[in-house]
Amino acid sequence: VFLPPVFCSGGGGLMSTVDDYMRFGECLVMKGAFPDGSGRRLLQESSFMMMTKDHTSSICKNVPPTYAINGTGSDMERKAFGIGVCVDKGSIGGGFFEWGGLTSAVWWADPRRELVAVCFTQLMNSFVYPFRTELKEIVEKYVPENLNSKL
Repeated sequence: VFLPPVFCSGGGGLMSTVDDYMRFGECLVMKGAFPDGSGRRLLQESSFMMMTKDHTSSICKNVPPTYAINGTGSDMERKAFGIGVCVDKGSIGGGFFEWGGLTSAVWWADPRRELVAVCFTQLMNSFVYPFRTELKEIVEKYVPENLNSKL
């Protein structure tokens, strides 16, 4: 753990907890504010908008669709990268954000549904089984569109 990296990777070797990922996702659902109603912010709203803005579509136009993003099997037509998050192009600046790890761990935040999902696994490599896609399909099928109206 303390040896110098052989390959410098932006996300390689990062560690966190499920609770921290959940808090971060909740803050993204609230556009940078803590969900406790205190008014405290993790991110300024302008930082949130910058994070969830499409920064890659103009430079990734010719990437073949066979290159999966985060192992989800999605192609470049639907996904883009902001700063630290993968964003759904149809909902940038307030829509669906996600990120995953090599061992199929995934989190996503969906402000429209006020939903955060966090799932840590140890399935190596994330592209050998469509775990993330199946998890999203299950959530879409069984979690109500408007959680607040069902509780």
